Amino acid sequence: MFSGVSTLTIDSKGRMAIPAKQRDLLAALGQTRLWLTLNLTGSNPTGSLALYTHDEWLRITAQINITPGTQGQFLKRHLIGNAEEMELDGSGRMLLSPNLRKLSGLTKAVAFVGVGNRFEIWDEERWNALNDAALTLDGDALAEMMQGIVL
Repeated sequence: MFSGVSTLTIDSKGRMAIPAKQRDLLAALGQTRLWLTLNLTGSNPTGSLALYTHDEWLRITAQINITPGTQGQFLKRHLIGNAEEMELDGSGRMLLSPNLRKLSGLTKAVAFVGVGNRFEIWDEERWNALNDAALTLDGDALAEMMQGIVL
């Protein structure tokens, strides 16, 4: 399970280093093959990228491949169609393609966020705005978001 936030920088060549702590965790899990695609989850599906382990990606694509109709076509085109297999270089960096950077609005400063089964890569300003909005939820909205969750 992935968690935590790191602020990172995309260099002039489009490379971003995965934090050492997360690289070590991936290695311990035997997950060195990664898949990067659009993040189509949540209320802001175009504002970030999703990075999956190979095993998790296989699980997701198996679900998508049996999804019928318009929903299946949408997911195949946009989630699978934009997916790229990632290889880390010797410094633990991965190359974010110009296409995925453009589609997600990533430029230089990013937030690398562990969210359970995946990582999300957000433009840092968007990530901060999302957090600011979460901290200003009124009591009713917060209660609805936390329904059924016991902390």
